[in-house]
Amino acid sequence: MSASVLVLVLEGPLGPALSRLLATRPSPHELAAAASLLRETARTAGKRHPKRRRPSAT
Repeated sequence: MSASVLVLVLEGPLGPALSRLLATRPSPHELAAAASLLRETARTAGKRHPKRRRPSAT
């Protein structure tokens, strides 16, 4: 991740949580979870109504 992207992320709504995560020397598993959350947030950021999962028919 480039420095400019990191600055934008840290100034965004996830900034405080990401700062805490990076300060605690996260494990690879924690980093993967944070990256997944960032991807999901970036993917749904511009949508008014993110796709909702339909309940499974039982």
